[in-house]
Amino acid sequence: MVINPTYTQKVLKAYNLQLSMRARTSKGKKNGLAPGDVIMISPESKKKSMAAKISQEIVNNLTKISPRDRMADEVMDQLSRTYGQSLEVEEKTGEGLAFMVASEKQGDPPRYVSREENETLRQKLLDIAQTIVYRNLSKGELNENSPGER
Repeated sequence: MVINPTYTQKVLKAYNLQLSMRARTSKGKKNGLAPGDVIMISPESKKKSMAAKISQEIVNNLTKISPRDRMADEVMDQLSRTYGQSLEVEEKTGEGLAFMVASEKQGDPPRYVSREENETLRQKLLDIAQTIVYRNLSKGELNENSPGER
C-alpha cells in the first residue's frame, strides 16, 4: 500500500489543528467549564432598555388598568399639555389606542382626533413615557420590577 505524501500532510494538518483547538479551550477552562462569552452592558444602556420596556408596558396598560397608576396619569397629563387640550384615550378593537379631545361644554361627548393626529399622539405618548420613566430610573425612583406606582 502506497501512502501519498499530500494525504499525509493533510492528516498532520488536521491533527495539529485539533490539538491547538484543544489547547486553547483548556487554557480558558475554569473549574472544568469552557469559557463562555461575556457581554458587558453599560448602566446607561441598561437604563435605556428598562425605560423602553417599562414605558411600553405603561402604554399597553393605559386603558386596561383602572384607576390609572401615578406614572400613567403623569404621562397623560404631559401629553395633554403638549397637545394643548385635555385628552382621553380608549382601546378600539383592531385599531389600538384612540385619542379623544374632551369637550369644553358640559354634557357634549368627546371628539375623536383624525387618524394622522392619532398616529402622532401614539408616538408622542411613547416618547413622553420613555422620558418620564428614564428620568425616574436615573433618580432611582423606579426599579425593573415596578413599572409604576399606584
